[in-house]
Amino acid sequence: MLDIKVLRTNPEIVEESLKKRHHYKIDVPNLIDSDKSYRELQVKADELRKKRNDYSQNIAKLKKDGQDTTVAQTEVKQIGDEIKNIEDQVKVLQDNISETMLSIPNLVHESVPVGTDEAANLEIRKWGEPRKFDFEPKAHDEIGKELGLMDFERAAKLAGARFVMMRGQGARLERALVNFMLDLHTNQHGYEEIQPPFISNRETL
Repeated sequence: MLDIKVLRTNPEIVEESLKKRHHYKIDVPNLIDSDKSYRELQVKADELRKKRNDYSQNIAKLKKDGQDTTVAQTEVKQIGDEIKNIEDQVKVLQDNISETMLSIPNLVHESVPVGTDEAANLEIRKWGEPRKFDFEPKAHDEIGKELGLMDFERAAKLAGARFVMMRGQGARLERALVNFMLDLHTNQHGYEEIQPPFISNRETL
């Protein structure tokens, strides 16, 4: 997620980056205003908490001196209600800001060409020579589907587009590659293999 400090100090950079991506419609000025209100409310809440603490200490002193604390206790309650109201506003603002910040993509590097699709991409360099065939080669996903090694339809039902379910020999090959990498790095490169729980608690998430 983009650091909100970037938005606070250089909002124009964020807006320019979003324009280059074409498909993102995010109200940056409104987000900045929400963040400003959020911080101002936090400061106000802190000031009220200090004020409430001062009143509470004064109540303790009044009781010790045998004086009436009714007015002071009423003040403390009113301050507490005001703090609660501000905390509710802060929570709403915080949730909205977090949700919007999560939808902002990474900033586009200045070297990236601006275009509407991948046709605008620039080829920076090549390595090696493409292999030549005496037949029309097929893409790996096409071969995988034909051999029953890859199942894109079931993967899409489970997880959405751009995922694949490996099947049969394809699944065995992927498992073999995982084992190869684990064995290589734990036996030769000093890594320790672990098996973590597959469920995490709220704090970890």
